[in-house]
Amino acid sequence: MRRKNLGSRIVKKAITWAMIVMMSFSGAMSGFASMTAATQYRAVFFDFDGTLANTIDLIVATFEHTCDTALGFMPARQRIVDTIGLPLGDALELLSGIHEEERILELRQIYGAFNAANHDIMIKPIPGVAELLPKLKERGIKLAVVTS
Repeated sequence: MRRKNLGSRIVKKAITWAMIVMMSFSGAMSGFASMTAATQYRAVFFDFDGTLANTIDLIVATFEHTCDTALGFMPARQRIVDTIGLPLGDALELLSGIHEEERILELRQIYGAFNAANHDIMIKPIPGVAELLPKLKERGIKLAVVTS
């Protein structure tokens, strides 16, 4: 199984700062907001899953569909949730027990088709994000999304 590269620690720190900035704009951390955190940074990196959008139900349903369709079983919800954040191939290996690249590719195709078909109807925005992003942009802060 592939391991996350060293850069993932940097990404995790960036995500943490993005969440702090997001909370400061939503008023959840008024003391932090007074430190003008947004003007100290030229860019903010956001993780997509769980930071900008709630994708957990979509991810769980997609893994359930993939495993049920290709393998005839559905992993427990918590097992699926525990793989969130891993690269897709790694998560598929862990959940399916399959290590052959050809079979993982087949699982990826099933996963991708279900995910694409259900993406727009199952994803919900995280409260406050719609208000936060324009405020950051108004201050000239560059925004980026990082995700596995």
